Amino acid sequence: IFSGHVVAGQEVVDRLADIGPWRLAKLMTPELVATLCEHAQGNPRALMNIAAELPDVAAQREVRTIDEKLFLEMCAAPPAPEAKSRHG
Repeated sequence: IFSGHVVAGQEVVDRLADIGPWRLAKLMTPELVATLCEHAQGNPRALMNIAAELPDVAAQREVRTIDEKLFLEMCAAPPAPEAKSRHG
């Protein structure tokens, strides 16, 4: 589907809309699509890998719109465990 060249902007949106599971792109906010494109730096394979988990995470959390907040929560590092005190 992607011809091996760097893609950006509306071309990415159009291609995402044409790919099987990416028909779910209708559920994504335009801001999220822009964020995903920036994060992938024009690499279509990276774009697909970065966003592949979003539909599953959205379903688990029962959200109707896939947005930047969901993406950032999904990508956030887990909080560091609290340090144990020396006194037990």
